[in-house]
Amino acid sequence: MGASFAVRESKLPGCVTIAVEGELDIKTAKTVEDAVQRACAGGCEELVVDLGELTFIDSSGVRALFSAVNACAAVYSALEIVPSRHPAPANALRALGLERRLPWRGGALPVWGPGEGPEGDGR
Repeated sequence: MGASFAVRESKLPGCVTIAVEGELDIKTAKTVEDAVQRACAGGCEELVVDLGELTFIDSSGVRALFSAVNACAAVYSALEIVPSRHPAPANALRALGLERRLPWRGGALPVWGPGEGPEGDGR
């Protein structure tokens, strides 16, 4: 994995957004963890981790998301995670029972059925 990946950071007063694109896996999770640490060390009041373009996540990516939860809690920053618009990451997180254990924008992960999602094939 790790073939396609990008992290983009943007800042507004009091808020940092970290947009993750592609595959969040063992090769890329440290990049996200480092971006989260920079944002929290910089005193952001709110951190948004935007997974809208995330196409894959493995256990290292899950660890990076929980690392964000812990980093924000340590500095009393609010955290919101934007779910992927692609079914595979949401389905993987749901299979692990994590659909309600992370602070998702909107309160929960979207539910994808077979053939749903932007790819049209349920991946």
